[in-house]
Amino acid sequence: MSDTYPAGPAARERFEDFAGRHPDRVTVHVDMEDFAIECFQVFAKAQSDIAEGAEVAAVERSVAAEVLDLKRRAVETMRTAYAEALGRAIAAARAQGAHEQVPALADERDPIFVLDLESDEIILSLHPALAPHADHITTALGSPE
Repeated sequence: MSDTYPAGPAARERFEDFAGRHPDRVTVHVDMEDFAIECFQVFAKAQSDIAEGAEVAAVERSVAAEVLDLKRRAVETMRTAYAEALGRAIAAARAQGAHEQVPALADERDPIFVLDLESDEIILSLHPALAPHADHITTALGSPE
């Protein structure tokens, strides 16, 4: 898995462009529980470390690594919940006899998302058949570890 994730204004613009070209898809905003609080704790520790004489460049590297780890864990949690929700949607399509939907859902293995770090969210674009299962993703990211 990559250590970089779609984030920032350019990624958000690409995401919104994609969503605009696919109006049938469902956009879901999922809060990354405690992400901002954990970041503030990392930044506060960094300020304290610098005040105590730590090398600024080393602290910056440490902060970057810790924030990257917070993002990685949130994305990993989202991907796991997304895969579970996708499995549920495929099972539901089969159970309902919507066999034409199964290949379309199978093509959705990789979630389409962007990290919006200004609002502590992961924003997803979901196939409409995944919408009833979006709460599984929301709950997974909102649950403390």
